[in-house]
Amino acid sequence: MFETWQKQIPMIDLMGVSPLYASEYVLENLVKFEPNENEKHTVLGGSLTSACALSGWMICSSSFEKSNVSIVKQESEFYAPIKRNFIVRVTVTPDDMDIVKQKMQSRGKSSMKVVAQIFEEGSSKAAMQANMVYAVSTFED
Repeated sequence: MFETWQKQIPMIDLMGVSPLYASEYVLENLVKFEPNENEKHTVLGGSLTSACALSGWMICSSSFEKSNVSIVKQESEFYAPIKRNFIVRVTVTPDDMDIVKQKMQSRGKSSMKVVAQIFEEGSSKAAMQANMVYAVSTFED
């Protein structure tokens, strides 16, 4: 699926995003430092929030392949500057996933909560966290 998105969404290559891990509840992407570096030799804050939004969209879209997915809310907290490649880890709780699946079956639309954390490559301490909400709805014919 990543290869298809890569062809359809130029930002993936421009930001240097590559997949690391994906399951139903967790998705991790590695993002290159160089294309996202600012004048202070850290990662641009906009690149961090974009990487979170993109990775969140990916986990929602992979769970609901035949649905429209769009971000409706993102709140971010920055804890430390990023000075090298970084990993975006997005998670969805099993309970939230079950609720979204039930609402999609009964109503054809729902909202999905996704948490994103960013780690410098090789670090276990989060440098940023974003709480996001995505709208998920069935395609209209």
